[in-house]
Amino acid sequence: MMTTKASVIGKLKLVLVNVKEFVSSDITFSSKSYFRGPFCVHDIRQGLVLRYFEYMLEKMSTYGEASNSQCPPALLLILARLCLDLETKTITYIASLTEEMFAPDESAVPPTGLQPSPAQLTTLAHDTTMKLLNHYVSVKGLAVSQMIHTSVKTRDWLGAVEPRNVRAAMKRVVEEITELDTQIGSLFEEGGIKGANSEGSRRALSHASSKVPSKYKYTPSDTETSLLNKVKFYSMVKKYSNDCTYWNLINGENDGLVIP
Repeated sequence: MMTTKASVIGKLKLVLVNVKEFVSSDITFSSKSYFRGPFCVHDIRQGLVLRYFEYMLEKMSTYGEASNSQCPPALLLILARLCLDLETKTITYIASLTEEMFAPDESAVPPTGLQPSPAQLTTLAHDTTMKLLNHYVSVKGLAVSQMIHTSVKTRDWLGAVEPRNVRAAMKRVVEEITELDTQIGSLFEEGGIKGANSEGSRRALSHASSKVPSKYKYTPSDTETSLLNKVKFYSMVKKYSNDCTYWNLINGENDGLVIP
């Protein structure tokens, strides 16, 4: 399956090929300096390509806001990976490709100080990546901490017998953290899980390490596909939940549900 980065690049290339007809050699006005310079630089490079990247990054940045609690965690990872790709290669590559395809008149003086510049967008992509990842850590950390809190709160510690083995809730926490490590490591092409130094940490991870290999077996494309499927499933469940809530409300069967 095509990755998000490849999809963005492919669609941008298609758009550039389509609008290149305006500067084709068989168009009489395409060689006129009063048209070619402003069209290639201001309309295509700045107004179409770089402004598109700017809008995309600003939009993705809103998903990293602390107040945005409706965004699925899997989507945060996908967007963070896309921003990382934009920062490292995509923005510079598309900007250079645009300059090659839409070269202004050679006699024209190259404009300076145009905004946004590729360097500014690269910085914005870096900041957006960090913002999305920080929000992802906050969301997933809260979920794991709630699991631990619920496990401790619901147990009758005064009447409970002395524990003899690891509780199922703690195994679930370790499995959740290991799954997160696998997803993040494969999506961002990290290495395998490093061995812990302490003996206690090795015992805690023994249950998870028996299921997860030391090296990630999934490619970034496979992981992104899996995460996208989770986002789609999340959207379907949310839509179904909203529909059920709506029908309960109009039928007078409100059980205290609130439409989000």
